Amino acid sequence: MTATHRRPQQRWLDAAARRAAARAAFYARADHLVQADLARLDRLLMVQSRYHFARTMPDNPHSYTLRRQWLWPGGDDDFCWVVATMRIIADREKFPPGPGGRFYEILHRAGPTGDILKYWPMGWYGNGGPITLTNGKFGIFLINRKPVLSEDE
Repeated sequence: MTATHRRPQQRWLDAAARRAAARAAFYARADHLVQADLARLDRLLMVQSRYHFARTMPDNPHSYTLRRQWLWPGGDDDFCWVVATMRIIADREKFPPGPGGRFYEILHRAGPTGDILKYWPMGWYGNGGPITLTNGKFGIFLINRKPVLSEDE
């Protein structure tokens, strides 16, 4: 084992098992329920959300939608539902690759034009923190979006 690889800890293995069980339960439901949830997810992420280009990160070009701009009726409830659903069905990916990277829950979805987009939530505690803090403030306050341009990106 090299210095850059750590031995998996039991809590990591337990968390991975919980994520796999939650994802399996999501997809084990009746097909019409799964398809309805995926259609709602696509509508909220691709149609109803307004995205802004992240000008401060030219080395990682992407866009973001802010939670406070989800102003339609039920917008904040929709935002919380989207983040919770993303945490269930998304893949965990490390960015940037290598020892300094962090793991993010990345959701890959085909966009309206057929291109693959990846989405990941962000907040005060990275993407794994609470969606709403105990004081009522936003824990997760934006969702990022980026087109997948190549296999290694």
